[in-house]
Amino acid sequence: MLWLFSLGFLFYFFYLGGHPLLTPDEGRYSEVSREMLSTRDFVTPHLNGVALLDKPIFHYWLQTVSIYFFGLKEWALRLWSAVFGVLGCLLIYGVGLTFFNRRTAFLSAVILMTSPLYFGLAHYANLDGEIGFFISATLSCFVLSLKFSGNQKVALLMLAYALAGIAMLTKGLIGFVLPGAIIFSWILLTRRFWLFKQLYLMPGIGLFLVIALPWYVLVQWKNPLFFEHFFLFEQASRFLGQTSFSHSYGPWFYIPVVLVGFFPWTVFFIPALQENLKNIISSSANTEINSFLMTWIVWVLVFFSIPQSKTISYILPAFPAMALVVARYLDLYWTKQRFSPYINYSYLIPRLVLLTGVILTWLNMNINAFEPSSIKSIAEEVKPYVKSADEIVTYDKYYHDLPFYLGQTVTVVRDWDNPNSHRKDGWARELWYGMQSTPAAHEWLINKTTFWQRWHSTKHLLVFLSIKDYPEMVSHVHGRLYRIAESKSQNTVVVSNYPVTETH
Repeated sequence: MLWLFSLGFLFYFFYLGGHPLLTPDEGRYSEVSREMLSTRDFVTPHLNGVALLDKPIFHYWLQTVSIYFFGLKEWALRLWSAVFGVLGCLLIYGVGLTFFNRRTAFLSAVILMTSPLYFGLAHYANLDGEIGFFISATLSCFVLSLKFSGNQKVALLMLAYALAGIAMLTKGLIGFVLPGAIIFSWILLTRRFWLFKQLYLMPGIGLFLVIALPWYVLVQWKNPLFFEHFFLFEQASRFLGQTSFSHSYGPWFYIPVVLVGFFPWTVFFIPALQENLKNIISSSANTEINSFLMTWIVWVLVFFSIPQSKTISYILPAFPAMALVVARYLDLYWTKQRFSPYINYSYLIPRLVLLTGVILTWLNMNINAFEPSSIKSIAEEVKPYVKSADEIVTYDKYYHDLPFYLGQTVTVVRDWDNPNSHRKDGWARELWYGMQSTPAAHEWLINKTTFWQRWHSTKHLLVFLSIKDYPEMVSHVHGRLYRIAESKSQNTVVVSNYPVTETH
């Protein structure tokens, strides 16, 4: 455990804050947390001053704690993702040690730690790594309870219910629907019906509700549109495909995600599944855990393949079970030469772990070369010119990390009354829905007519816009235009309606 913790700490916390926030997710969620601490409203999340009701609250609470203690630093915002990444590896080690042996346990933790998708989400400040941990932890506590009795069994089951409650506060219904479906279907498939009597359903559900329900009641009380938007639109419609969302793909989508996101361990995944099935059919000593891991993997893959709206990170809850299945397979053939008379797993796997770790670390250190989406550089260039009375404006565009790096709400210019402006999934839809619960938002979510009135007034504006929109700006200003900064990599130019000087 000490080796794993030390390895995980070094591997996951190294260069954690070495690059700007990635957009849209890191910029969006970090800004919500900054505004939460600034406004002291710990019930309703706000993005750029408007209510953001499409996700629950727990992630924002965690990030707010980090900001409070460590400030507005990228590593602080990614801190909890790394913490849960390491905890997830320690957790699967515990499951492997309980049901198999130390080598299987250690291999499963190292395999999970060096899986590209798992590693990436442990360095990414969004909700998917956290919900992956809480779902996996719920399932792990349940299956571990099968090996214990008395107070230890009750404690593990109550912990599972508590973790499901936190998962509900992290991502919504999926937090208890998915682990509940896996557990109940496994009980039915394996005909362990007596387990229903040992689940302590009534006290467990009571604990779950005590943890999960209060925030949902409070946010609905403060925002009457919450239930309709969160449960009907974001949860039900997104799963059933009744509304237009981005990232629409067919049921095949997660095949390449698993192949790449679990590489190089996908090389062993199919033979490991075959070995697992053989053990289940032959009713080996580990049938209980083998069948549970298979149910876990299949449920996650099938469940997230059903909706049209898919995101790469949704599949993460399957990875701990996949890591344990592969680790058990490698342990069984550890000293047997599987590739040639000269190479066996005991020789190959440590070198594969080291090579994968080096590659993942290099990719993390050079992520800006692959994803130069942050507005941080140009925001920092402009920040010395911003005075307290200035109005920061984005023209027909919203930069998710701009309010965070400038530390203030920005005015967004768009044709908000046009229904086509919010039909597609994206920032415009987010802000438009937030306007419905934030009437005052019309002061800073404005149309072009209002923008030009402000431009030609005595009000001082600093405007971020796409380079392609710059000619339109020039045609309206009649010479009253001062160009402050430009970034071709972000396709952005910053202009003002008054001469600017540095404030310090």
